[in-house]
Amino acid sequence: MTLSSSSSSSSSSEVKRGKRKNTRRVKGRKRSSAAKKKRLKDTKPFVGRDKTVIRQYFQPDNTDKGIRYSLAHFTLGPDKRSVQHKMKSSEVYFILEGRGKIVIDDKSYRVEKEDVVYIPPLHTQYIKNTGRAADLKFLCIVDPAWREEDEIIVDS
Repeated sequence: MTLSSSSSSSSSSEVKRGKRKNTRRVKGRKRSSAAKKKRLKDTKPFVGRDKTVIRQYFQPDNTDKGIRYSLAHFTLGPDKRSVQHKMKSSEVYFILEGRGKIVIDDKSYRVEKEDVVYIPPLHTQYIKNTGRAADLKFLCIVDPAWREEDEIIVDS
């Protein structure tokens, strides 16, 4: 796809090709123009500080310095909960499978498949799998992107 401007070539919206293959400059910043695709099974799982199993899809450090958010897949086992914590960033949880409850500043919300929850920055929170036999699986978008120093563990 070629981007062009109907105004002169010195327009601030002009896109200039960078020196590296598959990159372009937009307003002085070099960005990747290559699309990214990742499969859950190809991401390495790890246990987070909040005791959930995490698979990081996209983050500026593993995708493209041009993105400002992170996107991760979380799994929480039956009758388990994450630790109570707060983030300096905002978060959005999208429930993929299972049932649970999310507690934000001592207010509890029941969640299930296809529910979406927005958590503003610096609000105390945890999520609990209320199922006894199935995992609770959800996506979490953090904006700006998750960084360890931006997460405050309230309890363990």
